[in-house]
Amino acid sequence: MEVIKSNKGGNKFCWRGYKYIMKHQARKRLTWRCTKERSFKCRGTMYTDLQIGHPQIGKVHSHIADKHEVNFFNYSNNPRVWIGRLVSISGL
Repeated sequence: MEVIKSNKGGNKFCWRGYKYIMKHQARKRLTWRCTKERSFKCRGTMYTDLQIGHPQIGKVHSHIADKHEVNFFNYSNNPRVWIGRLVSISGL
């Protein structure tokens, strides 16, 4: 479970190999929708409390989870992580 910044400055929630963006905020919880809603016509949703904890599955996804894509997204959107990873790999 991880929250990362999107290219547009919003929050993306990565959980169990899926990526979500916030769709709706209610009094006691947040509703998140799958980022592949348009490309795969995915109806996958999940819910968290307002502190973005205690995730719960909502609607089922129309595609399989891709943990590699989530990991790549984390590194590609955070240059500091990329630089740190490259330095540790090259041994500089």
